[in-house]
Amino acid sequence: MKKQRTPASNDELAAFVRSANRAQRAREKRYRAMLRGIERDLALGPKAFVSLWRAVGVVLDEKLYRSDHETAQAWLTAVVRTSRSRAYAKIKLARYIEQDLFDRCSESVAHAALALLEARKGPLAPDATVDLSRITIDRKRRALESLTVTELQRELDRLSNRDERVSPVVGRLHTEVTRSIEGATVRAKDGRLVISGIPLTELASLRDAIDRALEDDR
Repeated sequence: MKKQRTPASNDELAAFVRSANRAQRAREKRYRAMLRGIERDLALGPKAFVSLWRAVGVVLDEKLYRSDHETAQAWLTAVVRTSRSRAYAKIKLARYIEQDLFDRCSESVAHAALALLEARKGPLAPDATVDLSRITIDRKRRALESLTVTELQRELDRLSNRDERVSPVVGRLHTEVTRSIEGATVRAKDGRLVISGIPLTELASLRDAIDRALEDDR
């Protein structure tokens, strides 16, 4: 015989409500403290890139923005004035680069270096330890600050062209996906297609990019 659940007493319900209210107040306090830090970092500009976007990542991951806004995009537009795809690309870069290295190069160079690293190694785990300070180009280890976006993009294109010889559709996928989603990479490895750097909020964009790339094969 199935045992019936005993209804919660008024005291138990009251205790639950108090606990929920304490948790909500603590969450709200944490959010307000983070928001003040984000506002300070925004005022500092590139000098606070890493701390800014790591904090933005926490707000999005923990959905703290719901204190002020219904959606992540609404919060991003109001607070940091950027789109979701750009925000997630910056959050990803901030996860793997330190501020002192970022200060020595441009943001576009840092993004290109991270894309190249993932094109070579595959998707990075969120807690992966990454050294972007030196990048191998033409079999030479180069300091990141000595590289240009053109050099890094040329190496990315070389990898893409190599993959395209394995399967022509990979080249079209690389073009469509990276054009649609900032920070995304596409490559072939060991007979598998590896697509990385896609925010969950951009899955519809990924689907559309794949559809466009596959049109010629239908």
